[in-house]
Amino acid sequence: MSSHISESGKHTLFNQATVPLILIGIIGFSILSSVALYTAQANEFKQIVKNATNELKGELSEKSFYVSQISSEDLANVEEVTKMITNAKSFQSGDLDGRKLLLDAAESDSSDIVDAFFILDKNGILQYSTATDPATQKIIGTSSFSDHVVYVKTRETLKPFISPLTNAVSDNSLVFFVASPIIDQLTGEFKGTVAAKIRADTFAKHIEKLVVAKPADIGSSSLTLLDPNGNIMYSASSTNLGKNVLSEEVVGAIPASIKDGLVASLKEAVSGTSGIYEINLKEHPELNTSNSGSSGSSTTAPTNPFDYVLFAYDPVKVENQIVMISFVTKSANLETILSQNEILGGAFLYVFVYGTLGTMTAFGIAVIIINMKLSSKVEAKTKEMEKTNMELEAKTKELEKTNMELEYSTKEISEQAKKLRELDIEKEEFSAMITHELKTPLVPVIGYSELMLDGTLGELNQKQRETVQVMNSSAVSLSKLISDLLDVRKLEIGKMKFEMRDCNIKELIEQCVKAFEPLARTKGVGLGIEWKGTGKLIIKCDAKRIRQVLDNLVNNAIKFAPAGRGKIQVSVSREHEGESITFAVKDNGIGIPKEKQGNIFRKFYQADTSMTRNAGGTGLGLAICKAIVEAHSGRVWFESEAGVGTTFYFSIPTTLKSNMPLSGQEMHSRDGVAE
Repeated sequence: MSSHISESGKHTLFNQATVPLILIGIIGFSILSSVALYTAQANEFKQIVKNATNELKGELSEKSFYVSQISSEDLANVEEVTKMITNAKSFQSGDLDGRKLLLDAAESDSSDIVDAFFILDKNGILQYSTATDPATQKIIGTSSFSDHVVYVKTRETLKPFISPLTNAVSDNSLVFFVASPIIDQLTGEFKGTVAAKIRADTFAKHIEKLVVAKPADIGSSSLTLLDPNGNIMYSASSTNLGKNVLSEEVVGAIPASIKDGLVASLKEAVSGTSGIYEINLKEHPELNTSNSGSSGSSTTAPTNPFDYVLFAYDPVKVENQIVMISFVTKSANLETILSQNEILGGAFLYVFVYGTLGTMTAFGIAVIIINMKLSSKVEAKTKEMEKTNMELEAKTKELEKTNMELEYSTKEISEQAKKLRELDIEKEEFSAMITHELKTPLVPVIGYSELMLDGTLGELNQKQRETVQVMNSSAVSLSKLISDLLDVRKLEIGKMKFEMRDCNIKELIEQCVKAFEPLARTKGVGLGIEWKGTGKLIIKCDAKRIRQVLDNLVNNAIKFAPAGRGKIQVSVSREHEGESITFAVKDNGIGIPKEKQGNIFRKFYQADTSMTRNAGGTGLGLAICKAIVEAHSGRVWFESEAGVGTTFYFSIPTTLKSNMPLSGQEMHSRDGVAE
């Protein structure tokens, strides 16, 4: 009995001494694992933050330089257009109609960034403007701009000039001008100024596409533009526009903790120096929230989602002259970057697993020692449970494997969808870029070939004239083809902009017929107008696009009308009790065979390829006409008989439908007329 008690006491003493020691070992091992984890985490954090900030700086520096270069190229191209225009024959001879046509063509080719072109005569009187708003049209021929900086600079220097930020005469919006003097090539006399008016917000949003080029840039990247004097031309926040960036009103709002550094960088930027300024919001917690209120009350805004901000600034130069300064801003969250980094996640996981396995091993040894004396029946039950557990683990592994395969498939599908979205964005950007790059070199080719044909650059013999004429015609045809392709693309993706204003249909048709009368006379084709019904022919539409439809239909009619005996009639009438206006272009040409009438509005389709090839054309015109008319909630159709002739019709509602596409400008001025 005593022997049994003694053995029992020894066993109890063994348990009392061993279990605490095992627990102490487990605790010590856990502490060491935690220290190792913390050390690895701290070192990895510092290295990743350093790499991430360096990568952000490099990326932002490249993007800022690219924005500066593209801005310089766009402004230089507009300046080159104004210089080329001033050397044209119509500008040298004073032919106002020729000047108008040339400026309208230039405005059409530069509509992405140029708001309007205008001419000042040698006394500073506004001679013509491509702007169609009533405020501008009212002052043509009456108002003098002899004290305007554009007129003064071009007259004094006789050189092209890009103005600082100023206010538009018509609507007080923020604009700047790219201008060139008109100089008599024989006498050197100053004869006036040609200038392009560019809205600061339009130009900035054109460039801003380069800053927010990826979905990840939305909300984290932005663009700000300053003029050479430091005035704010554009800011994504739309605050302090037109104010000087170094004025007390602007500088005074900068928090004191970053004011000195930021003001020094702003001064560097205004002086024409490139650089980067960075702000770590973790070092300035007072910037992470914004307080507002008065009389002792305040409200705290939500915490800023970013903790690191970079500003890159570069000068925009044209002919080595600073014309503006670009600021590209990039915000980031370093904690997000850290959590998404696979290297750090792997290091943490390794330390954690190591510590967990060690702890479990120690705990298992303790369990084995404590349960060493269990009965064979319990051991058998344990083995049975272990076997069951192993089977469950095998099933679990199979399920985990299946789950991993599903996750991999889901991830792969998501990546493919992301790539497709990125490809679509790249396709749109490539389409806009390639059209811009193709049309830009055609402007000087067309301009200089016209100068050669009209004798401005010297007389040509017959063979030279024929060669230059072919070059000019080919360049004009290519420019129209590029414009048609761009229009088709814009209409397909719903990006075509429409400027909806009240339009006088009588004036629109008369202008169209007058423009085509020389071509009709050359071919011996009669061209007339017929007015059906009474009433004021006024509709709300995009006059330029409706004119494009009319021009295309009249041009097609002239092409296919028989030479010497062709007759073309353009008519207009009010239909359905005045709810719509119907246009018609009728000819006595070759007509369209019935078997080909069903495809006539398809892109690139030509009813008679031999005739079309002789007359010219790409098969895009009617497709564009149909899309433009349908965008105005109208419809287009035709009646044709082979050998007799064809009549094309289209109708436009007299009132603007609620679902019609509006430009951003029209949305803000639905009840009025904006510039």
